[in-house]
Amino acid sequence: MSETVIKTSALTRQYKSSSGAPFNAVDHVDLEIFKGEVFAFLGPNGAGKTTTIKMLLGLTFPSSGSFTILGGDIRDRRIRYKIGYLPEESTIYPFLKVEDVLQFYARLFGGTSQWRRERIDKVFEFTKLDEKRHEQMKNLSKGLRQRVGIAQALVNDPELIFFDEPASGLDPIGIQDLRALMSNLKKSGKTIFLSSHQLSEVELVADRVGMIRSGKLIEVGEIKKLLGSQGGIEIAISNITAEKVTSVISGKDKLPKDSWHVHTDEDGVVLDVDSFEFTDDIISALISAGARIDAVKKRTRSLEALFSEVMKD
Repeated sequence: MSETVIKTSALTRQYKSSSGAPFNAVDHVDLEIFKGEVFAFLGPNGAGKTTTIKMLLGLTFPSSGSFTILGGDIRDRRIRYKIGYLPEESTIYPFLKVEDVLQFYARLFGGTSQWRRERIDKVFEFTKLDEKRHEQMKNLSKGLRQRVGIAQALVNDPELIFFDEPASGLDPIGIQDLRALMSNLKKSGKTIFLSSHQLSEVELVADRVGMIRSGKLIEVGEIKKLLGSQGGIEIAISNITAEKVTSVISGKDKLPKDSWHVHTDEDGVVLDVDSFEFTDDIISALISAGARIDAVKKRTRSLEALFSEVMKD
């Protein structure tokens, strides 16, 4: 069984609105994150993502509920030393050189000067910032400043890393590098808690996702299963017309009328079916009608499509 790194129980954070009425920014969230996974925490602006992260980091406190992190209490300094954090917006003194920034953060975790030197060299290599180590922060582009933020989150060699919008300001090559970095971190046994609006990237790197709306956790699961469960099948057909396919499928009484549709592309006729349940029956009927089945493939929706559906529901 996988080791639990974060476990929340009815985690709640209550605030007061401008009118004085109480509201829950985070509302009774039960969540479990496992060692070595990339967990993506998704939701629209104001959904409660950053508030949840701040509670888990001890930057704000729950109104009710509880949580454990790395098997202990976030107030324990030994636990905090095992965590890295890249905030959504970080401010770094503009006249510091990049290496001085990392020296500052490394000193917060103690250790010998040799350990600090080795860690700084390692994160420079990880983030491809070595050529900028003597550059002042004010001279860096937004994307390079973001790389420095990522580097400081890793400087203590953390077991658990919180990335809040890590791709912000990165160009396409920087995003590819970030993807490779997260993959390498995962391979080395690190756990990543990722919050991002770039759903196409999340789909490529995350193992599981949790979706939050208005403070409530409304969907959690393995990304492959969630996307697969939202799909169906796509059958490529030749030898018969789209009208004939429609006639054959319309005769299947058990198949709901709104669960399939027929269209054509440059290769022929395509039948989209929202359910896997009647696949064998459909294929048999098409073959009996003289169709040639050129391809049958599982159709999955993108994470963006699933996210939109869940948020609308």
